[in-house]
Amino acid sequence: MNDLQPVPAVAGALPTTTPTREQIEHLESELFALVKRDGEVVIIPEHHHANGLYCRSVMIPAGTVLTGAAHREEHLNVCVGDIDVWTEDGMRRLTGINVLPSHPGCKRAGFAHADTWWMTIHANPDNVTSEEALAELFLEDASKLSTRRVPFNAQPEELAQ
Repeated sequence: MNDLQPVPAVAGALPTTTPTREQIEHLESELFALVKRDGEVVIIPEHHHANGLYCRSVMIPAGTVLTGAAHREEHLNVCVGDIDVWTEDGMRRLTGINVLPSHPGCKRAGFAHADTWWMTIHANPDNVTSEEALAELFLEDASKLSTRRVPFNAQPEELAQ
Protein backbone atom coordinates (compact mmCIF):
# COMPACT_ATOMS: atom_id res chain seq x y z
CA MET A 1 0.00 0.00 0.00
CA ASN A 2 1.32 3.44 -0.89
CA ASP A 3 -0.79 6.13 0.77
CA LEU A 4 0.56 9.63 0.14
CA GLN A 5 -2.03 11.98 1.57
CA PRO A 6 -2.28 15.52 2.92
CA VAL A 7 -2.28 15.72 6.70
CA PRO A 8 -5.58 16.98 8.15
CA ALA A 9 -5.37 20.19 10.15
CA VAL A 10 -5.73 19.10 13.77
CA ALA A 11 -4.61 20.72 16.98
CA GLY A 12 -1.01 19.90 17.70
CA ALA A 13 -0.21 18.57 14.22
CA LEU A 14 2.56 20.03 12.13
CA PRO A 15 1.28 22.74 9.74
CA THR A 16 -0.29 21.56 6.50
CA THR A 17 1.23 24.39 4.48
CA THR A 18 4.53 24.06 2.68
CA PRO A 19 7.28 25.16 5.07
CA THR A 20 10.14 27.40 4.09
CA ARG A 21 13.72 26.28 4.50
CA GLU A 22 14.01 28.83 7.30
CA GLN A 23 11.06 27.27 9.15
CA ILE A 24 12.61 23.81 8.94
CA GLU A 25 15.95 25.18 10.17
CA HIS A 26 14.16 27.01 13.02
CA LEU A 27 12.47 23.73 14.03
CA GLU A 28 15.89 22.06 13.92
CA SER A 29 17.41 24.69 16.24
CA GLU A 30 14.50 24.27 18.68
CA LEU A 31 15.02 20.50 18.63
CA PHE A 32 18.72 21.00 19.45
CA ALA A 33 17.74 23.16 22.44
CA LEU A 34 15.44 20.38 23.67
CA VAL A 35 18.20 17.80 23.21
CA LYS A 36 20.56 19.87 25.36
CA ARG A 37 17.90 20.10 28.06
CA ASP A 38 16.22 16.69 27.95
CA GLY A 39 18.58 14.38 26.10
CA GLU A 40 17.98 12.86 22.71
CA VAL A 41 16.39 9.84 21.14
CA VAL A 42 19.18 7.52 20.00
CA ILE A 43 18.68 6.56 16.37
CA ILE A 44 21.20 4.02 15.14
CA PRO A 45 21.91 4.09 11.41
CA GLU A 46 22.58 0.93 9.46
CA HIS A 47 24.85 1.17 6.42
CA HIS A 48 24.38 -1.12 3.43
CA HIS A 49 26.56 -1.32 0.33
CA ALA A 50 26.03 -2.94 -3.06
CA ASN A 51 27.95 -2.42 -6.27
CA GLY A 52 27.43 1.26 -7.12
CA LEU A 53 24.91 1.86 -4.32
CA TYR A 54 24.88 3.02 -0.71
CA CYS A 55 21.84 2.76 1.57
CA ARG A 56 21.53 4.35 4.99
CA SER A 57 18.58 3.14 7.06
CA VAL A 58 17.23 4.24 10.42
CA MET A 59 14.31 3.21 12.59
CA ILE A 60 12.53 6.30 13.91
CA PRO A 61 10.73 5.49 17.17
CA ALA A 62 7.06 6.45 17.50
CA GLY A 63 6.62 9.92 18.97
CA THR A 64 9.92 11.26 17.58
CA VAL A 65 10.16 14.69 15.94
CA LEU A 66 13.24 15.03 13.75
CA THR A 67 14.87 16.79 10.83
CA GLY A 68 17.12 15.40 8.14
CA ALA A 69 20.21 16.78 6.45
CA ALA A 70 20.12 18.16 2.93
CA HIS A 71 21.97 15.98 0.40
CA ARG A 72 24.13 17.02 -2.55
CA GLU A 73 22.67 14.66 -5.13
CA GLU A 74 19.29 13.32 -6.12
CA HIS A 75 18.51 10.06 -4.34
CA LEU A 76 15.62 7.85 -3.28
CA ASN A 77 13.93 7.53 0.10
CA VAL A 78 12.04 4.41 1.10
CA CYS A 79 9.72 4.81 4.06
CA VAL A 80 7.86 2.05 5.89
CA GLY A 81 5.59 3.06 8.77
CA ASP A 82 3.46 6.06 9.67
CA ILE A 83 5.04 9.51 9.64
CA ASP A 84 4.06 13.12 8.93
CA VAL A 85 6.77 14.54 6.67
CA TRP A 86 7.31 18.23 6.14
CA THR A 87 8.88 18.61 2.71
CA GLU A 88 9.60 21.48 0.40
CA ASP A 89 6.76 20.07 -1.74
CA GLY A 90 4.24 20.19 1.10
CA MET A 91 3.13 18.32 4.19
CA ARG A 92 2.29 14.63 3.76
CA ARG A 93 1.37 11.74 5.96
CA LEU A 94 3.09 8.60 4.73
CA THR A 95 1.59 5.28 5.79
CA GLY A 96 2.58 1.80 4.69
CA ILE A 97 5.37 1.61 2.12
CA ASN A 98 6.40 4.73 0.18
CA VAL A 99 9.18 5.54 -2.27
CA LEU A 100 10.04 9.23 -2.63
CA PRO A 101 12.62 10.92 -4.81
CA SER A 102 14.66 13.69 -3.17
CA HIS A 103 16.11 16.54 -5.13
CA PRO A 104 19.49 18.04 -4.27
CA GLY A 105 19.20 20.37 -1.29
CA CYS A 106 15.81 19.08 -0.11
CA LYS A 107 15.47 19.22 3.67
CA ARG A 108 12.79 17.30 5.56
CA ALA A 109 11.25 17.33 9.01
CA GLY A 110 8.82 14.86 10.46
CA PHE A 111 6.85 13.32 13.29
CA ALA A 112 6.61 9.53 13.56
CA HIS A 113 3.16 8.32 14.62
CA ALA A 114 4.45 4.74 14.76
CA ASP A 115 7.91 3.16 14.56
CA THR A 116 9.02 4.01 11.03
CA TRP A 117 11.91 2.78 8.89
CA TRP A 118 13.47 5.46 6.65
CA MET A 119 16.07 4.55 4.07
CA THR A 120 18.06 6.79 1.75
CA ILE A 121 19.54 5.14 -1.32
CA HIS A 122 22.40 6.90 -3.09
CA ALA A 123 24.48 6.30 -6.17
CA ASN A 124 27.96 5.27 -5.03
CA PRO A 125 29.89 4.69 -8.27
CA ASP A 126 33.26 4.50 -6.49
CA ASN A 127 31.92 2.06 -3.88
CA VAL A 128 33.26 4.17 -0.99
CA THR A 129 32.59 2.84 2.49
CA SER A 130 34.44 5.23 4.82
CA GLU A 131 32.56 7.65 7.06
CA GLU A 132 34.54 10.60 5.67
CA ALA A 133 33.77 9.75 2.04
CA LEU A 134 30.09 9.15 2.77
CA ALA A 135 29.89 12.51 4.59
CA GLU A 136 30.35 14.10 1.16
CA LEU A 137 26.75 13.10 0.38
CA PHE A 138 25.51 15.93 2.61
CA LEU A 139 25.27 19.61 1.69
CA GLU A 140 25.33 20.72 5.29
CA ASP A 141 27.11 19.71 8.44
CA ALA A 142 25.96 16.11 8.85
CA SER A 143 27.14 16.14 12.46
CA LYS A 144 23.79 17.80 13.24
CA LEU A 145 22.08 14.47 12.63
CA SER A 146 21.53 12.58 15.88
CA THR A 147 22.68 9.47 14.02
CA ARG A 148 26.06 11.12 13.42
CA ARG A 149 26.65 11.25 17.18
CA VAL A 150 26.61 7.46 17.20
CA PRO A 151 29.92 5.80 16.19
CA PHE A 152 29.96 4.84 12.50
CA ASN A 153 28.72 1.25 12.06
CA ALA A 154 28.04 0.95 15.81
CA GLN A 155 26.18 -2.14 16.91
CA PRO A 156 23.28 -1.84 19.39
CA GLU A 157 25.05 -4.02 21.95
CA GLU A 158 28.04 -1.62 21.90
CA LEU A 159 25.78 1.33 22.75
CA ALA A 160 24.15 -0.47 25.70
CA GLN A 161 27.43 -0.54 27.62
